[in-house]
Amino acid sequence: MVQSNGITLIHVAPMPQTSIKISIMKTDFIHVKRYTILFLLFLPSICVAQSQDSIMSKWLNEAIVSGKRPLYTTRSDAMIYNVSSDSSLIGKNSYEAFRNAPLLNVERNGTVRSVGGWPIEYLVNGAQDQSLSGNVHDVLETLDSKYLKRIEVRIIRNMSGQETLQVNFVTKGRLLGYRGLGSSTLSDASWRNGAYLFTKHRKFGFSFSYYNTWMWSHDNKQKLEEWRYANQDLYYTGRETKESGYKVDLNNLEMNLSYEITPLKLLSVFASAMLKSNPHSKSTTDSHAENAAAVQTYRYKYEQDYKADRDAEYNVSLDYEQLFGENAERGKFFIGYDFYYRPVKTHTFGAFSSLEYVKPSYVKDFFNNQERTSRYEKWHTLNVLYRRKFHSHQFLVGEVLRYRDEGNGVSQDQSYNFDPNTVPYTKTDRSEYKYWQLSNELNAGYGYTKDKISLNAGTTYVFMRNFSKQPLLKNSFSANHQLITPHADVTYALNGKTSFRLSYAMGRQVPDIKALNPYVYTNVPG
Repeated sequence: MVQSNGITLIHVAPMPQTSIKISIMKTDFIHVKRYTILFLLFLPSICVAQSQDSIMSKWLNEAIVSGKRPLYTTRSDAMIYNVSSDSSLIGKNSYEAFRNAPLLNVERNGTVRSVGGWPIEYLVNGAQDQSLSGNVHDVLETLDSKYLKRIEVRIIRNMSGQETLQVNFVTKGRLLGYRGLGSSTLSDASWRNGAYLFTKHRKFGFSFSYYNTWMWSHDNKQKLEEWRYANQDLYYTGRETKESGYKVDLNNLEMNLSYEITPLKLLSVFASAMLKSNPHSKSTTDSHAENAAAVQTYRYKYEQDYKADRDAEYNVSLDYEQLFGENAERGKFFIGYDFYYRPVKTHTFGAFSSLEYVKPSYVKDFFNNQERTSRYEKWHTLNVLYRRKFHSHQFLVGEVLRYRDEGNGVSQDQSYNFDPNTVPYTKTDRSEYKYWQLSNELNAGYGYTKDKISLNAGTTYVFMRNFSKQPLLKNSFSANHQLITPHADVTYALNGKTSFRLSYAMGRQVPDIKALNPYVYTNVPG
């Protein structure tokens, strides 16, 4: 805006790739002294002049100046959704904006899947955010879309060298203050209630969520009929199974605590727990047989009850991250420790009982089976990533060091009572299996990005030390694996709207240690 000799000039210069339109909704001729609005058009700019001396004027009731900017931009290294330029998001939350992101299938119920089936990694301004990984739906619903600047989507290689879809939410500034959300969702198979809270004051950030979900499966009925023409006694067999469905009361808790050492250095702690209360299911099978003369031979019933005494998952992670440049444009350094633990204890009870029988040798309650299982998983993982970008060149080194401790045990009691003239007996079988693994995955890569083309190449070295033990059988076995898998990809962006990507990677398939174990059971003939 410039004033000269009583005239005010307002200069509006169009931005690159921007069209400017002026719409005059209504004009009236009225008498106004010393006031005139005059539109002067000078390509490629617009100038509005205001004079102080005039008798007649045109009074503009409404003037609209609108600009159009591409909502989506395709680069050789990323696909960008310009959230701040999308006027349809006014008054909506960030999850609505997330639903428009490319290469993603985002549903209203919170289900998020990548188009190519890649695992998804979430970033906020270039830094990892664990709270988004566990509950991206409610986290984004608490944030108004006006705080988002853009969403960047990239196909990258993670620390293990595997392809991953990286989603980076770029905000217009630092997110401070507090926000929260309470929700209740009812469907034909679940009822979910809970709340999410987030607050950030200066350098400290804290988020917490708790959700209770009651899940139930629908009843199911199956019917099977079989004719055996060569068997006169069991000529026809019919079987009908009724399943009550799996039911569980699920409790999910998540907490994330972060501290900004500097604007580009972040320390965070994430913890989550998923507790399943009273998981159970039940099924009943009625079976009967007829001979060739359509006379019933027998009819029996089998009932099975399943229940989990304990089924839970626990996860704790501690991460440190340093960004090089705003939004990690020049690279980053990341180191994190993750602990995962899942204990499971279940028991299953099954019973066969005769309902009607022809031969006197048939007895009631002729077979019962009770099985108890227990298993656990413990994972300790150390992740390290160092990525630096110098002009058009990028160098990457990543390492994943993991220790796995797994085990399972089965105890089975089988009660037999086939013949009324013999004494019933019970057979007990027990098995125990333990497994340990130490693995190291080292990934190194190089990338080149220039204008419309992006080239990336690298290799991953994998070393795994496996060890198994069956204490009851006094059997131990170990095996080592070493693998080298190269990968490369090239992306070419045509005109900001279309890009082509070609990638190559050598896959790896490692047989299970149980398949490699040459142990032969001594109680099996041959």
